[in-house]
Amino acid sequence: MRVRFKNKNVLSYTIMVKVKGYNPEAGDWFWAAYSKDDRVMKEGKIESCITCHSPVRDNDYIVLYRLDKPLE
Repeated sequence: MRVRFKNKNVLSYTIMVKVKGYNPEAGDWFWAAYSKDDRVMKEGKIESCITCHSPVRDNDYIVLYRLDKPLE
């Protein structure tokens, strides 16, 4: 899950769920982006999500962050 904040307020959040056979070209991940009031903004094979996660395809498209460094 990725949550976007501004001034400590949630702007949106994005989830990714593994669905066997859904999208083998992108690791079978289904993405969904929601607004702060839970409206679906995008869902499915979201190209911006796939592009961002593609550099870590060898890690099953999962991006890891170090806990000892601030998020950018």
